[in-house]
Amino acid sequence: MFLSNLLKNLLLVIAGIALGFVMSEGILRMFFSENIVLFPRFHESVSYGDYILRRHMPNQKFTHQSIEGRWDFTINNKGFRNYQNSDYWKSEDMIRILSVGDSQTLGFEVSQDSTFSSRLENMFRDSGHKCEVLNTGVSGFSTAEEFVFLKEEGLKYKPDFVVIGFFNNDYQDNLRTKLFGLRNDSLINISWEYAPGTEIQQLLYSFSLFRWLSSNSYSYSFIFNNVWNYFKSKSISNAHNENLEYAVSIDTSIEEYGIKLTEKLLEKIYDVCLIYKAKLIIVDIPAINSEGQAVASLDLIQKNHPRKFCDILVSFDHLVSEIHSTEIHRRYGHRHISEKTHEAIARNIFEAIQLNFPKQQNPRGE
Repeated sequence: MFLSNLLKNLLLVIAGIALGFVMSEGILRMFFSENIVLFPRFHESVSYGDYILRRHMPNQKFTHQSIEGRWDFTINNKGFRNYQNSDYWKSEDMIRILSVGDSQTLGFEVSQDSTFSSRLENMFRDSGHKCEVLNTGVSGFSTAEEFVFLKEEGLKYKPDFVVIGFFNNDYQDNLRTKLFGLRNDSLINISWEYAPGTEIQQLLYSFSLFRWLSSNSYSYSFIFNNVWNYFKSKSISNAHNENLEYAVSIDTSIEEYGIKLTEKLLEKIYDVCLIYKAKLIIVDIPAINSEGQAVASLDLIQKNHPRKFCDILVSFDHLVSEIHSTEIHRRYGHRHISEKTHEAIARNIFEAIQLNFPKQQNPRGE
């Protein structure tokens, strides 16, 4: 009798949980579908030289979805958003381009074939060139992580061109990672590791149930994203406090310190590209201000910057000149850049390379 009652109570609890889940799923889909997105990250920690960063789990397929669509992701053997596997070796007649950045570069809210990396690769191939564009974007990546990735891993692929997708949250993210700081205007190493949330993601996604929920459940996404955002906000606050000592030491505010740190990181990225004879292209990816207007991300650095920090700059003005303001970003969800903006980025990069480095059969000039 005791076991029978226990079993009944257990079944009632399970039924109650299931009913509550179904009801919450229905309510969220009915009233919050414009705001909730299902964007699983599938990150893991990885060693690049002496550093531990994050990347996408290799050889994965998953989907993102919001009220505006559903998008498939294919991640290759190196954690890049490419159909084909990647290898360090490349033939002499191949143009290889390395795209580095955050979720904007990776292509949240656009199909794999619509990212500026895919479109750029097709443009070169359509013009008769052998070309490979590696999309190494990682959601949340900062300029600091991009510098480490390039120096310790990315340049092993012998790219002819490196494309940095710069977005305006990089100023703050460079503080949050606490990988680097400034002392007497010199870049110093603070930490060797930044791989937030990778352990819990690797654990959750080892179960098929959580993999399915991450791509299909509004309730799961609501809970996961709110927890994620809470810890992200907390890490930003902690980073501001910990970086304040450096900001004070150079007699500036934490915001100005973030700008100076980002400037120095971009300079270091350019220096390391020069060493490896890779041309650096920086894309000023449009952001959204508090009034909902598209604005430049690089404005804070371009003003009064004392030295050249790239070979080609794809400016905000060039990107948005042919796109209606309402079509630059997605209308709902996380408001990432649209397919039209990705297309404009690819076209601007392609035209700039053709104009500045016309000998594409051998762009290194060797």
